[in-house]
Amino acid sequence: VRSSRRTLPRAEHRSRALVAKVFFAWELGQGLGHLARLRPMMERAVASGHGVTLAARELANVGRVIGDLPVTALQAPLCRRELGREEIATQSFAQILRNCGYHDAETLTTLIAAWKHLMSLSGAELVIVDHSPTAMLAAAALELPVVAFSSGFTHPPPGSPFGVFDAAPDAATRDALSALDETLKSNVNRAVDRVGGAPLETLADLYQRADDVFFFTVPAFDHFGQRAEAKYCGVVEEFSEVGPPRWPGDGAPKLFAYLKPHRDLPHFLEQLVRLRLNVLVYHNDLPAQTVERFAGQTMRFTREPVDLRAVAEQAALAVVNANLGTSFRLLTKGVPL
Repeated sequence: VRSSRRTLPRAEHRSRALVAKVFFAWELGQGLGHLARLRPMMERAVASGHGVTLAARELANVGRVIGDLPVTALQAPLCRRELGREEIATQSFAQILRNCGYHDAETLTTLIAAWKHLMSLSGAELVIVDHSPTAMLAAAALELPVVAFSSGFTHPPPGSPFGVFDAAPDAATRDALSALDETLKSNVNRAVDRVGGAPLETLADLYQRADDVFFFTVPAFDHFGQRAEAKYCGVVEEFSEVGPPRWPGDGAPKLFAYLKPHRDLPHFLEQLVRLRLNVLVYHNDLPAQTVERFAGQTMRFTREPVDLRAVAEQAALAVVNANLGTSFRLLTKGVPL
C-alpha cells in the first residue's frame, strides 16, 4: 500500500494513527486463490485499525479463507448469462470480458454503478482488487487509488489484440479479436460517459490504470511470459490454518485431486475407483450425489483445505484444474501433476 503512486486520502478521524477504509474486490474467476491473495493484506489492514470491506464473487467460500477477521463481506456485482459454445471457447482476455458483461454498454453501465454504490456506502479510500476490472472502472469514476493483486493471468500486458492466449494466431483470428477489442472499448467508453471516468484509448488501458500492481507468482509461472518491470512477490499460501491430509486407506499409491464439476467427472472417478488407488479429493462444490456415489475405501472427499506440504511429501500423483497455488506447491516438490 505504501508504494502506491497516489497518496491515500487522509481519513477524518481524531486519532493519532491513520485510520482508513479499505475496499477489497474479487469480481471474476473461480477458486479460493483470489481470496487467498487478498487475505494477508486484509489481516494487515485490520491489525492497523483500518475498516475493511470485501465484495466477493462467491460469498459461500469467504469464511473458509478469511475466517473470523472483522470484515464486512458483500456480494460483488456480477453479470450471469447463458453462453453459447462458441463463447465458452475463449482465445483472448477480451473474450472473457465479453462473457462477463462487457458485451453490452447498458449492462456494463449498471455493473459500474453498482460497484460505485458499494464503494461509496463503505466509505472506501483505497481499493485493492483481484481479477476485478469493473471494480477498477468504478474506483476510477470515484477517483480512488487502486492497487491490483494478480496471478499474472488476471492482469494482461498491453497489446493489440488484447491478452491473446495463442502466441501466434492466424491473420483471421487476429483480425476478429482486434475487432472485438474495438467493440468492447466502445462499450466501456459509453458506460464511463454515463457513470464517470476517463475514456479508454485502447481496451488494454483498462488494466493500465491501477496505481500499483503486484504479481503473486514467479516469473516462470506468469501466463503471459516474464515481464521486465513486474513486481513478482511469489505464490501466496492458500490457507494459514489447515489440517493434515487424511487418506482413505494405506498401502496403495496416494493420489491427490482438486476437482470441479464437469460432465466427464463421473467417468474419470470411475476409472480411479477401478485402479484402487488411495485417492483424496478436495473440492468446493461437487454435487452431493457424486460424492455419495464414489466415496468409499479407496476414495475420500473433503471440503476442508489440507496441508499441501504434507500432500507433496506423501502423494505419488496429483490431478488438478491448473489451480495456481496448488500446482506451484506440488510441482516445486516434484510431484507428477
